[in-house]
Amino acid sequence: MLTSDNKRVSDSRRVFHHVLSDLEKGITSPCYLLYGEDEYLVKEAFNKILDRLLPPEDRAFNFILFEGEKEDITAVCRALLLSPLLPSRKVVALRNTNLFQSPRVLPELIRKIREELNNNPDRAAIYFHRFLRIVGWSIEDLKDGGWQGITDEQWQEAVPGDRGEDRADWLPKVLALPLPPMDEKAQDDGEKLLQLLSSGLPEKTHLILTAHAVDKRKPLFKKIEEIGVVLAFSQPKGEKERRLLFMEIAGEFLQGKGKTLSPTAWEVLYDRLGTDLESLRQNLEKLITYSGERSVIEETDVTQIVGKVREETIFDLTNALGERALQSTLVILNELLRKGTHPLVILKMLIRELRLILYAKLLLPASAMDYNRFQRELLPKLRERQNLGVLSGQNPYIIYKAMVNARKFTEERLIALLEELSQLDMAFKTSSVGEKVLLERFFVSACS
Repeated sequence: MLTSDNKRVSDSRRVFHHVLSDLEKGITSPCYLLYGEDEYLVKEAFNKILDRLLPPEDRAFNFILFEGEKEDITAVCRALLLSPLLPSRKVVALRNTNLFQSPRVLPELIRKIREELNNNPDRAAIYFHRFLRIVGWSIEDLKDGGWQGITDEQWQEAVPGDRGEDRADWLPKVLALPLPPMDEKAQDDGEKLLQLLSSGLPEKTHLILTAHAVDKRKPLFKKIEEIGVVLAFSQPKGEKERRLLFMEIAGEFLQGKGKTLSPTAWEVLYDRLGTDLESLRQNLEKLITYSGERSVIEETDVTQIVGKVREETIFDLTNALGERALQSTLVILNELLRKGTHPLVILKMLIRELRLILYAKLLLPASAMDYNRFQRELLPKLRERQNLGVLSGQNPYIIYKAMVNARKFTEERLIALLEELSQLDMAFKTSSVGEKVLLERFFVSACS
């Protein structure tokens, strides 16, 4: 009926708002499928659709929630057919379902396993179970070195879209986790739900499903696309899209609270939080409380309340890179990723910072002066110069940090690192290897 599939983030948001507008007018669909790699946006959509379908005061009896980690489709179908206990709408929700997965989603599953291995091993184990169920392998097949017997050809046949070049980096680690026994599920779960949806749900009964990834060829997906609403939530790819999404989500939240941000406050907030949408909501709530009766949140409010995330951390990262301190660079990298900074944003910040350092190396004195002396003696002279390249117009502190870090690099090494980062940018777009792994490999090479 309605789909945002294969659209840009801005288009998907437009379709999503159209769905919310319909719900506010009482126009509903029997089924809603929300999926995508951006878990925050999927969760936000789930909550907003649920709020409009069923207000909180009606949920005690008319809302039934199932989780995909332990999904029981027979129970889901039974819940959909039960009459509501109150004379209002009934909502059955199945979050993080496996129903739409097939070999086409395996590369995405592998990426999620790698991402969660260190920070959330329980979640990594859940993704690994899904991986095994799709490829038809068992834990026993792979344990005790059994995975090493899989040839590249066998891997690529079982896992289309993944060349398996880095499986030695993650597969032994996930096999070392305390993996629970696999739940041997019936293979007709999708068929059960398909038959029910084809025959029609009871009046005023609605199903909401969320998934990380889907195979659009599956009959169940096509049926939901035909009778219901399908919304895809991908992560924004470019800096412009990320900034627009950040401002849209923040603007919507602030508008609901009767607040807004001054132009400079927007810049500082984005600079400190990047694409960390979870932290955005938490920090906006703090800013609303801190600003009291004022309707406009100012830059000084943001600097007081929101911790520095990106700029200072990227200084630390390039500092560790200059000292070839591999362990430190990997710790800082993982901290940036944990806070929600997209790998592409890290790559772009690294390129920007190393370019600044290169220009500082070429144009500024190799001085060990402190920041106060820099402001007093060197900064006035720099403001008179016209040929500072990328240093022109930069914050004085950023220029100072670039000058300090320039002492740790040779000109030749800076040029070589920028060339490697340019190749890494291309690999982000073309390689089947995960972006986090590519960044780690770059730092291992750069610090050797």
